[in-house]
Amino acid sequence: MKLKTAFLATLASAMLATTAITLAAAQTPSNIIVFGDSLSDIGNNNWIYATGTPITNLDSKGNKFTWVNYLADSLFKQPAWYSDYPNKSHQFSYVNNVSYAYAGADTSNDYLNADWPVQTSMPAVNADCSKPGLLKNLGTVTSACVPGLLKQVDLYLSDVRQKPYATSLFFIWAGGNDLFYKLPTTDETPEQIKQIIGTAVMNIVQAKNTLMDHGVSPQQIYVLNLPDLSSTPFAIKLGLNDLTALTLAFNGSLATAVTASDSKHAGLDGSHVISMYDLMNNIVLNPDQYQLTNTTESCVENFQAPLCQEYLFYDLKHPTAQMHKTISDFIRKSL
Repeated sequence: MKLKTAFLATLASAMLATTAITLAAAQTPSNIIVFGDSLSDIGNNNWIYATGTPITNLDSKGNKFTWVNYLADSLFKQPAWYSDYPNKSHQFSYVNNVSYAYAGADTSNDYLNADWPVQTSMPAVNADCSKPGLLKNLGTVTSACVPGLLKQVDLYLSDVRQKPYATSLFFIWAGGNDLFYKLPTTDETPEQIKQIIGTAVMNIVQAKNTLMDHGVSPQQIYVLNLPDLSSTPFAIKLGLNDLTALTLAFNGSLATAVTASDSKHAGLDGSHVISMYDLMNNIVLNPDQYQLTNTTESCVENFQAPLCQEYLFYDLKHPTAQMHKTISDFIRKSL
């Protein structure tokens, strides 16, 4: 991918500074609601290679958990549920911990035909999808119908009958697939790069604003930025060094956009933007602090699964359960 250095340098200059995160909600939080992609998917995905399970390894207790599960247990001593279990009936208690995140999701308001029947670099929008889950024609699966971020927010609002609970905490972590799908394999111009990043960021802002339009306060919402995508084994293997600048550009734009106010919506406090970028960099620079010995390779490709002890990455893009626990601890200690 050919990128213009000056353009990337300008965008990257907006890199986030790490700030302490304070919980400003007036009432004690009751539960967490999560939107995003495979990094936060605890069982919504329903297709070819990871049917109904998080894309990570088993932890030391035999659980296949992401940070969502660990955070729900840490904060509330309660389990987390994926959004269609069982048939959504659990959600009408309003106080359960639920992840609407889907592996393969981007930030859009579309359903994507992600990873079915084969994994593709650029999943297509499927207008025939009317709900998440496998779409079949005469018994043959034709689409995975993966809801994007904005579609996930709509699904949540439908589940709670347009009335979010006043003491829920909301976490939005998305954007990585927008960059992975659209940037590493083609020669975009600086203007196209700016548009791709800008669209993803504005979708995240729209997700925040939609929640606020339904009574959610800015004190209830947290947005996670992206870790350095060039640090993934996927990027290392393909030599995608430009992803560092793209990640910084995305994170800088995200921080500016979600903390800005408009005539209808307050911006988030800067402390509600949680820096996964800083956490990842600290892990890579100081692996011993996290009991790691391998931060650059895939546990699966090195035939060390399912244990993956001392690995940062389970596969080419996804962290191990050990790292999901670290992410949960990072968020928990910052609240």
